[in-house]
Amino acid sequence: MMTYRFEDVSNDSLQFLLKTMQRKQTVDGKGQNQVEGIVLLMPSTDDLNDKEQKMTCVSLTRDLTGLTCVGGDYRTGYQIPIPNISQVLNILSMHQKTIAIEFDSHKNLLTIESGRKRTKLEASLDAKAFSHSLDSLKEFEAKSWQLKSRIDLKTNLYKAGDGTVFSPCYSIYGDDANDMYEALRCDTINGQRLNRFHFSCADSNVEVTVGDPAKGMTTTRFGEEYIHDNTKGFNWDFDGGLDELFKGLGGRFAMHFFDFTEQEQGMRVLIKFLDCDVWAFQAGILS
Repeated sequence: MMTYRFEDVSNDSLQFLLKTMQRKQTVDGKGQNQVEGIVLLMPSTDDLNDKEQKMTCVSLTRDLTGLTCVGGDYRTGYQIPIPNISQVLNILSMHQKTIAIEFDSHKNLLTIESGRKRTKLEASLDAKAFSHSLDSLKEFEAKSWQLKSRIDLKTNLYKAGDGTVFSPCYSIYGDDANDMYEALRCDTINGQRLNRFHFSCADSNVEVTVGDPAKGMTTTRFGEEYIHDNTKGFNWDFDGGLDELFKGLGGRFAMHFFDFTEQEQGMRVLIKFLDCDVWAFQAGILS
């Protein structure tokens, strides 16, 4: 049992990490966080600005169809439980730009300090990952890192459990993720929020279609300047709140699509935001 304390933590950076990790989506017209709690890895050095040492988090979504990572690529540092992301975000909103974080694993207490304020919150690595989950935060984190270990971000390859290595069948690159967000956010036209994003990729054309004709179906076309590799075209639907994932990130991005149809697992996509250390892996909808 130990107490860990971290000084000079950027409040904005921590809020960005937590909001990204929530993976918001809409289901049956209601907003939902796909991730409730996480295990935050804090740098093991005193220098939080060290580029090799970053606040890091990896988590599967509640339905296990998505994986999100913010920060570094290595499972190093000190484990800090965040049992309820929404609660911690509310706490952070009341604190200054620079904060101190302390976790007492004996008392199971998380403390956030800035200026004259000190806020304490019950927190434990043994807390449930979700309200009705059988897994604890630390157990769910272990599962998340296990899936992450199958994805090679440098080569964009995926290694299946039987050792089979999959390469993307189609890849998209762009200089501004807002371009893709503009296509995805049309899912909200006339309050639809269907959370269904259809990708039609063939040769040098990519079309993203969202919405229903009854209230407005929108198709956005991306030309050959976005296409990096088009080994095999496809048509597939994705959910997972992709519009929320792209919201506000901007910068360069890449989408690598994997074909698991022969394994009866549909399509999956690796989404990389190349300017902000964020990436996600999302399974397509199995009809």
